[in-house]
Amino acid sequence: MTNSNNLIDGTIWYQMKQIKTDWFYGTLLIDKNNKYENRYRLFITIACSVIGLLIDIDSCKYLDKLMPLTGSIMGWLISGAKELRPWFLKDTETLEQIKTTLPLYSFYFTKMKSIFDKVRDGSLNKEEAMERYNAEIQSIE
Repeated sequence: MTNSNNLIDGTIWYQMKQIKTDWFYGTLLIDKNNKYENRYRLFITIACSVIGLLIDIDSCKYLDKLMPLTGSIMGWLISGAKELRPWFLKDTETLEQIKTTLPLYSFYFTKMKSIFDKVRDGSLNKEEAMERYNAEIQSIE
């Protein structure tokens, strides 16, 4: 009986560990993406501002010759930034799904911890624990 309780404890403990790991990496991914998005926006803003400043400085002398060149550089910069965005930033739909899922991990962890604590106290036998564990797994899926 002790061996089967250890198996149940191990299974629930592993599930709790996996929930906390998923929650941690989800939070880390969102934080990392926010940091990269701020850097990305700052880079684009600085690059467009520098080009705009160069246009303003030279606009008096070479306005007719400089405008097509700067317009094409700005167009290239913006289209290049759109193409490079997926390399640095995640899709917004994916991030929204992760953000809505993170609170569910805390709720799910609390339920698993409750089962784990009751098994450790002895107030829940192995059959009932496995039934509740399987019911929680089914509800999450």
